[in-house]
Amino acid sequence: AIDFQIYLKNLSTYISLNYPEVAKRVSITLGGDQFVVSIDQAVPLGLVINEILTNAFKYAYPDERKGVIKIDLSQEAEHGLKVTISDDGIGLPVSAFDDSLSTIILSTLVEEQLGGRLDYETAAGTRFTIHVPNTEIKRRI
Repeated sequence: AIDFQIYLKNLSTYISLNYPEVAKRVSITLGGDQFVVSIDQAVPLGLVINEILTNAFKYAYPDERKGVIKIDLSQEAEHGLKVTISDDGIGLPVSAFDDSLSTIILSTLVEEQLGGRLDYETAAGTRFTIHVPNTEIKRRI
């Protein structure tokens, strides 16, 4: 099991290092609750969040635009984990997500591997919300 907030801090730092020109203009904030998640949850969640953050760095801030990408962790109901990743970039039409291979893969990871749900909206920038049950940690042998 790992502390998911620390994991996301490291992941977001590594992604920003891959886009140094954008990272000069766009900051990442991480807030919310601390969670311990199993490796079985952290790996697919990390893949999904990596894709979302990478796309934000690549597409949300063209033409020297400045901004903030926010990652927020919170608890849902009794045992659920909610991860919200939002940016204040240029946004995209919802139709760009509906048929996107990337979105289909992300949804499949969240729904089938994690038993959760992925929501997205593009009203002001782009926001992805991942809802997953925080299952009991199982020891690996």
